[in-house]
Amino acid sequence: MKQLKTPLLNLKDVHLPMKPADQVPVRAAEYRDAGLTLTAAGTIYFDKDDDADIQSKFDYVKAAGIPVIVAMPTRQVLPRVEKFVKQYDIKLAIHNHGPEDKQFPSPLDVLEAIKNMDHRIGFCIDVGHTMRAGVDPVEAIKKVGPRLYDMHIKDLADGKLKESQVAVGDGVMPVPAIFRALVDIGYKGNVDLEYEINADDPMPGVVKSFAYMRGVIAGMGLK
Repeated sequence: MKQLKTPLLNLKDVHLPMKPADQVPVRAAEYRDAGLTLTAAGTIYFDKDDDADIQSKFDYVKAAGIPVIVAMPTRQVLPRVEKFVKQYDIKLAIHNHGPEDKQFPSPLDVLEAIKNMDHRIGFCIDVGHTMRAGVDPVEAIKKVGPRLYDMHIKDLADGKLKESQVAVGDGVMPVPAIFRALVDIGYKGNVDLEYEINADDPMPGVVKSFAYMRGVIAGMGLK
């Protein structure tokens, strides 16, 4: 991350384990001591309609001092999760997972489910999964507006094929239009690169992705 010149990190529990609980703040502090900013935690799954299970995950995020949960709840558990969102005052950004996801394929499915819920429950739009679900990511950003709390960006050579991921800028993702839409809605959150290919040597593709996105931002006259 220092090589990439970005301090912003959405952590998964594989990097910051939930247990033992007393070690969570200690391990989170190690990231901060290294100069990193922990922007979100997740994806965290809420698939048990059980207070103790949900509370343990909110306790984990609170102990880590992280302001946003990138979440994958079931529709059944959402009302119970809402109770903890209010109690802990932590934003919950529901992540859509594309056509394979029976709960929330696209942000529009999330919107239908949460439209009458506490506004701290919002969206983490994954633009790749959104495109594969047949929804325009730009239009999705505009529709969710102020409840967009996080975003995962990737690029696809084929907008319908999950396995076609490429470095950002090498595919069909309308990245300039996505960034323009984020500016237009006054987005204050983060755009998280989710690069899930070339695991043995990811840095060239990651570097290329960041360079392309920074070029797009510079071309828009933004920092």
